[in-house]
Amino acid sequence: VQYGFTYRYDQDTHTAYTKFDPYNFRDASQLGVAQVMLHEAVHAYLAAYFYESNSEYFNEYPEAFDIYINSQDMNEAQHEQMARNFVNNMATALQQFGWNHNINIKYEYYQDLAWGGLAGSDYYKNELIDYFKKYNECINSSFKVFKEKPTKTKFNLTLRPGINFNSLDVESKVNNDRDVNFGNQTNFRFGIETELLFPFNKNKWSLIFEPTYHYYNGKKQLNIQSVEVDYSYIEFPLGLRHYFYLNDDSKIFINALYTIKHLHSDSKLDYELIPTFDTEVNTKNYFAVGVGYKYGKNLSLEFRLYNTRELFLDSIFESSYSNFSIIAGYTLF
Repeated sequence: VQYGFTYRYDQDTHTAYTKFDPYNFRDASQLGVAQVMLHEAVHAYLAAYFYESNSEYFNEYPEAFDIYINSQDMNEAQHEQMARNFVNNMATALQQFGWNHNINIKYEYYQDLAWGGLAGSDYYKNELIDYFKKYNECINSSFKVFKEKPTKTKFNLTLRPGINFNSLDVESKVNNDRDVNFGNQTNFRFGIETELLFPFNKNKWSLIFEPTYHYYNGKKQLNIQSVEVDYSYIEFPLGLRHYFYLNDDSKIFINALYTIKHLHSDSKLDYELIPTFDTEVNTKNYFAVGVGYKYGKNLSLEFRLYNTRELFLDSIFESSYSNFSIIAGYTLF
């Protein structure tokens, strides 16, 4: 059950925004409501401190800053920071609230309340483990500490249909009359992506491999003859992906890929009247970068840009082939 959540900080107005759910407070005690409000007030203070005095925040709370840099999860970083530095102060504040409302309980109970919402922090877990270790050592009892299993390597298989926006410009090195610009085209592409998510940093890094079919066909009329290009190919790009989590259901990702193999059977430039000018496609491996968004476990959308490349190496032609793709994705598993 979530009673409250501090969800953003506006640097223009210097304001932290917190939501409380009154429905979940219907059976809560005065002290319980005070604990939630105090917890969220500390969140708001830490958010303001982070955005308004970033360097001072880093110097005072380096552990929490490191957690945020690695996980991009401000809530997790603040919980770790609260567990390390604020629990006793929060317990004292709650005790003062209790005195003001004639609540007579032991200070240890206020400390337990202050730990509310922080049980998932590493500091809390380590403190709890140390407590039980010392207790068992004190009574000479044997014990075993069970460590949490590391994040497992995960594997995804995704269908990746999409649309290519491509263009091709060809220039002859020996005769300008042979120059031809085939212009822009919009074509279909289809790929199957395998993704291996690495077992560290909360599976934010992955290795991707996406065999993909593309094609580009064009025909232009010159002065006395027509010229055709037929470029159908399967690429085999290998790359890295990094995720930035927005919430439990949404994340942004960036890709960097390098095509390690490129198959283009019977792809060529064909001059109608001068067969000796016919030239087969001969290109180098190439790079691509992409940025995308994934919703839930299955749906994604990516925008990918390929570097401009030469298609007719070691020939009498120079060319410039450009490609930009919009790629949908559906993850099967």
